[in-house]
Amino acid sequence: MGTRESIAVEVAERLAELAQAAVAARGVFTMAIAGGSVADVCLPVLANAALPWGAVHIFWVDERAVPITHRDSNAGQAMALWKGSRLAGEAVLHPMPANQPGLERAATQYAAEITAFVGFPAEFDAVLLGVGEDGHVASLFPHHRELSRTDVSALAVSDSPKAPARRLTVSLGVLTNATDTFVVAFGAGKAGVMRQALETASSHLPVALVVRGARRVWVMMDGEAAGGLVNKPTSAV
Repeated sequence: MGTRESIAVEVAERLAELAQAAVAARGVFTMAIAGGSVADVCLPVLANAALPWGAVHIFWVDERAVPITHRDSNAGQAMALWKGSRLAGEAVLHPMPANQPGLERAATQYAAEITAFVGFPAEFDAVLLGVGEDGHVASLFPHHRELSRTDVSALAVSDSPKAPARRLTVSLGVLTNATDTFVVAFGAGKAGVMRQALETASSHLPVALVVRGARRVWVMMDGEAAGGLVNKPTSAV
């Protein structure tokens, strides 16, 4: 638990350590990132952190079916936030092709791109996730059929309950199979779902499935998001 600013610094420091170790061992570091408030807070700090950016490949966990110049584009948001940084000039970016005609074809294309870099089942070095007030992660929403898909790395979503309805998302297995998964929650609106995720073993909220299923998960919350918890973790779960 901490402030948004301190959490952004901690995320950046931990990712820098992981990236340096991965590049020393294999020559590459792969990560998948989210949009939203987590991107707003964390990406400007991360972009100026001491990662070996020339060996870093950045993917996205989800994207809206809009042009990259649209205000709803996660990739567009990220590129604006890290403009002028070393990340912008050196990292290899893999934005989702969500604005192409035919979401299913776009999902197949992105799944193939993921497989080419991290195999299948996909094994990213790190995944950085935010959480919705309904407990969704990426564009995996409660009770949606996409949650149960394990046969592909990327999926088309045509009926998101949160606008815009048409999106691409990685599958739940991609989020849990990363070497390190970061779940970051900001604001009082997330307190209820974070309590369920961390204190209710039977919860089927997407964020709960990630927390329980990830190989190693780092749960980071500001004071408002952690307000409903009996025990307030500050690091790996």
